[in-house]
Amino acid sequence: TRLSDMALVNIDLIDRNLYERTCDVRWWATDSAIVAAAQDASPEACGYASQRLGVILDAYTVYFDLVLCSMDGVVIANGRPNTFRSKGSDVSGREWFKTAVASRSGDEYGFQSVSRDPLVANQLTLAYSCGVREGGRRDGRLVGVLGILFDWESLAQVIMTNTPVAKECESCTRRCILDDDGLVLADSSGRLLQDHVTLPAIDRLKSQGKGWVKEKVSGKDCYIGYAHSPGYETYATGWHSVIIQPVDVPGLN
Repeated sequence: TRLSDMALVNIDLIDRNLYERTCDVRWWATDSAIVAAAQDASPEACGYASQRLGVILDAYTVYFDLVLCSMDGVVIANGRPNTFRSKGSDVSGREWFKTAVASRSGDEYGFQSVSRDPLVANQLTLAYSCGVREGGRRDGRLVGVLGILFDWESLAQVIMTNTPVAKECESCTRRCILDDDGLVLADSSGRLLQDHVTLPAIDRLKSQGKGWVKEKVSGKDCYIGYAHSPGYETYATGWHSVIIQPVDVPGLN
């Protein structure tokens, strides 16, 4: 039961933190400098937008970069041009860009799950986006897209590492976040995007929202604490939080 409690705390922390990202992108997409550059991509307007994005990044250290894109999916400005030379990159095929282009108002946002993004030197990111609209109005004509590239490991791995597992159990207790396919998105073992965890009981546990089972994992009897994303405000990742601990913890028996 304690393992399932800790699993719930982990995914709740992630949901709450990522909800703020959806607020950030919708707010910043209305910034006058960003709107002006999207409407008229002159060197002066794009330069000022880049400067403004840099100011935002100085205050919000959880992001790798912020990128402003034209309607055809070309990056026209970014907040850290000296670190990430993404200007001119084509992002028209990215999920986050396509979702923002298909949005109907400034209240909507786009999202792309954990990936290694070449825009930020292939570091692990989550991407959120919002349409930039004429006049900064939520119902204005779409003139561009703002994408924000979140430093995923700085959140997820800290939560996995700080899960309050007893010291003698820490090395053999795996804490991870999975998507619906079992792909590991965060992991105390450090195998992000490199491993799939398949648990036969996960469908039953998902229907309960939270719980635990005793099940074999890699041939060992383990206790598995589980929690499904509860969501926060209007946001939910939909992901699965799992903590796997051998029944026979070395050194305790």
